[in-house]
Amino acid sequence: MLPAVLDMAGQNIAGVRETMLHLAENDYFFLRLSMAAAKASADAMTVAGSTLVSAMAFSCRGVAIKLAGLGDTWFEGPPPIHQGKLFDGHTEDEITWMGGESPITETVGLGGFAQACALSLQEYQGGAPEVMIERNQEMY
Repeated sequence: MLPAVLDMAGQNIAGVRETMLHLAENDYFFLRLSMAAAKASADAMTVAGSTLVSAMAFSCRGVAIKLAGLGDTWFEGPPPIHQGKLFDGHTEDEITWMGGESPITETVGLGGFAQACALSLQEYQGGAPEVMIERNQEMY
């Protein structure tokens, strides 16, 4: 990306520096790119009769998956039980589920299984490397 940003910058080297620092210091910047790549990859696995999970979604009402070989049919279930780090003064009764695009990264294996390698996000999400590795092993 740096060569393209430099080509656009002209004499604005300070702007290039600010942009590159933003990218380097923003732990979530590449999440958006990974979600788009995951969606394109998952959409490409559509094959008649396939049982591969090609999409996942969640909300406060539940979780759903779509299989690559069954068109637009979704299979729904209850929301998962959450274990996480809560800020002082908050309880698990306050937890509500939101929807989002990030489950598509789980669909292609870039979500929870990659979390043990995301050292900068572990404290925020309530764990240490050992805890994340243990969770990965439980998922296997």
